[in-house]
Amino acid sequence: MKDCFDMVTDVRGLLNVESVQALLQGGKIYPHQRPSGRNACIDIVISCRGVTNTQIQNGFGVINCYVPTITSGGQQLTDQTTFAKVAKTLIPLIDEQFKSTFHTWLDDTPEIMRDTDGKDFLNIRFRYRSLQSNYKHI
Repeated sequence: MKDCFDMVTDVRGLLNVESVQALLQGGKIYPHQRPSGRNACIDIVISCRGVTNTQIQNGFGVINCYVPTITSGGQQLTDQTTFAKVAKTLIPLIDEQFKSTFHTWLDDTPEIMRDTDGKDFLNIRFRYRSLQSNYKHI
């Protein structure tokens, strides 16, 4: 049986590739939560919102991508160009991926959202499916 930790590990493995590492420019991919004080770099956080305990497990998760803001004329602006680049890099790695023990696909199009600290992030919702090989209730 897979749980939320396994789901995050599987999806993190999909994103831990050279093209994403180059995009992060020293940033990191974190499971579940981003450490505080990481405002000057691009980071990715993968979290699980739930996974069923049925033979065909269905899960739902989010990938949040944090990009530093642009300062222009004393204002902080959303770096939409970098957000678009991040989305175009990540989407093919998550959408319609069929692996030997799981399947992922996008649940919705990415959306720029505002965190409680006033910083913007890109929210990518995905679905996850896995077949339990040890399921006893059939």
